[in-house]
Amino acid sequence: MHFLSLPTLHLFGLSLLLMIACETPVTTMKSCGDGFLDPGEECDGSDLPVQNCEQLGYYSQSGELACDASCRLDVSVCASRCGDGIIQYAYGEECEGTDLGGETCVTQGLDEGILRCRADCRFDFTGCPGSGACGDGTITPPIEDCEEGDLNQQTCGTLGWYGGELACGTNCRFDTTSCRTFGRCGDGDLQVNHGEQCEGSNLNDETCQSLGYHGGLLDCGTDCRFKLDACIQAGFCGDATFQEGTAEECDVEDLADQTCQSLGHYAGTLACTEECLFDLSGCLSCGDGLIQAGAGEKCDGGNLDGETCQSHGFYTGQLACAADCLSFDQGGCSGRCGDNVIQSSFGEACDGTELGGATCSSAGHGFGQVTCTPDCHLDTAGCTAATGLAMGFTHSCALLSNGTSRCWGQGALGRLGNGGTASSNVSVPVTGLSTATFLGQVSTAHTCAVLLDGTVRCWGFNGLGQLGDGSSIDRLTPVAVTGLSGVTHVATGYDFTCARLSGGGVRCWGNNHNGQLGNGSTTASLSPVTVTGISTANGISTGFSHACVALTSGELRCWGNNYNGQLGNNSHTNASSPVTVSGISNATRVSAGEHHTCALLTTGGVKCWGQNDAGQLGHGDTVDTSVPVETYAGTAVAHLACGQDHCCVVENSGGVSCWGANADGQIGNGLTANRTTPAAVPGLTSATLVDCGGRHTCALLATGSVLCWGGNDHGQLGDGTFTGRLTPVPTR
Repeated sequence: MHFLSLPTLHLFGLSLLLMIACETPVTTMKSCGDGFLDPGEECDGSDLPVQNCEQLGYYSQSGELACDASCRLDVSVCASRCGDGIIQYAYGEECEGTDLGGETCVTQGLDEGILRCRADCRFDFTGCPGSGACGDGTITPPIEDCEEGDLNQQTCGTLGWYGGELACGTNCRFDTTSCRTFGRCGDGDLQVNHGEQCEGSNLNDETCQSLGYHGGLLDCGTDCRFKLDACIQAGFCGDATFQEGTAEECDVEDLADQTCQSLGHYAGTLACTEECLFDLSGCLSCGDGLIQAGAGEKCDGGNLDGETCQSHGFYTGQLACAADCLSFDQGGCSGRCGDNVIQSSFGEACDGTELGGATCSSAGHGFGQVTCTPDCHLDTAGCTAATGLAMGFTHSCALLSNGTSRCWGQGALGRLGNGGTASSNVSVPVTGLSTATFLGQVSTAHTCAVLLDGTVRCWGFNGLGQLGDGSSIDRLTPVAVTGLSGVTHVATGYDFTCARLSGGGVRCWGNNHNGQLGNGSTTASLSPVTVTGISTANGISTGFSHACVALTSGELRCWGNNYNGQLGNNSHTNASSPVTVSGISNATRVSAGEHHTCALLTTGGVKCWGQNDAGQLGHGDTVDTSVPVETYAGTAVAHLACGQDHCCVVENSGGVSCWGANADGQIGNGLTANRTTPAAVPGLTSATLVDCGGRHTCALLATGSVLCWGGNDHGQLGDGTFTGRLTPVPTR
């Protein structure tokens, strides 16, 4: 048998790669990365012709052998081999090239001559006289390892391998081919079953700490056993030395200069447990049943010195003495004002920061922040009542009694007026409003308020100039409408806005493609223009792209888009100037929905006209009409409001009824079916105002609180959630 040297093995491994590559079936397209070993490639993807570095002639391996992007074996994980210029004595090398390690023929026990190094990094003794002859039956060290069947009492095991059958090569050198299949320390493969603790950089996920030491950097020795020098230097529990900065309190007899007295005990002998913690069993003080006031004891065992849970401010329970006798254990006491737990059975309405979900609205005091008094009762001093409402498609706003406003719901485009674009499921204050007297009806994404001085501030979407500040820039906080004063009411459509002046005139601004500015043209305007022929307006309302006013005479005038007959003049023709609504002469209020309109009459009844696909006219059918039809003839109505495609009224009794679209529960009757006639909203008995948004509705109560119901995907109900509600919930 011929013994292969390690460089020869390396050349053999590379040759094997080329042979396998030549024998591998070639795909139609030859390219690196196709997963097939093509001619000229050492490897391709996971197709490797060898399994480890040893097959390539290396001695050790620090990771998994892999193929690089150019289809060459990445041997960076391989280390130490014959031919690297370093004599690896641990792996049986005797020399490297011309480096003989200082050895000569003479130092090897032979006659003078020339000692050389073979390609397998073993000595070449052919230049040394008296080197003997391989095959003569006599082992001649160091030239020969063995002679045919004579292995000189060596085995794979004595040479450091974990198994295998050692053989003698034809050159009288050991043939370890069988040994290598069983592995050995240093082959890069952690073999725990052979007693290896580690292998090179592979520490088997162990650290000094996992081995019970306090620190240090674990290392692996050449014998594949842990090198604990750095660990031992860091110390461990049980080394009789207290290690400061660790979990140790002491270590064997090293008590870190502590005594029973230094630890607060009166006398006794301190000891250390096996876990390196203080053993206080030998210390004397607390536990004798006597209160040692001089030592700071408050109690001792069952001796509580007359104290009880009640004397400590709790409502009930059993007081105990703490283990150190220096304080009381109140764990057995329950309930007290100040524990952040509401004890309603003891009269608490709140406790500290725990308000039990109470808000200004739920407490019947509008908006703001309720607090808890020191005696656990709600304090509503920080609450402010709401006096007005304004609903958009996906947001809501309320006017407060102190002249400020709060909004909630979708914040995109600046709808909430708080300087940001984030949505909020609870109300947030509108920036800079402190003297607002009226919030206008909202159609979609912008809102306007009338101030005490008769000017108007608007915020939100302004792509078509609907904010009236002379620009088309969206505003995150309120801006003044240019050249406008003496305003009493304001209403916002989809892309335009109208204001009623104190003298009864009306001015509008924004988009005008349907004549919704009412000035006889279809030209848009970034600033207010006068609506033609209106001088006695009593109120104003805007729909998607039409507007209507109630006159002091009781008549109604409308203008703008009329595709669905929403102008009520028995036609479907758009009007750029106001037209008279047919058959109504006793209106007190008008409210425009998206494509329909309703009016509140002096009789307390309601009439509607326009689009009716969802029953929003409340007439009992779903047929559009271009002239008013009777909607509500029940209990006298005090207030009317229409949203996208539904309407609601507040009755004189304080109840609320709604009709129209109801897919999101905006009718508030607990169902989701559309209503072609009014349905009462359960539980509302003290409403003063109601306003309708896109798919939600809110009502203002006599207390100044607001309840909302319907769609809530943007938080437009303001109840702190994004969950739709089929019945009213308080807005926060």
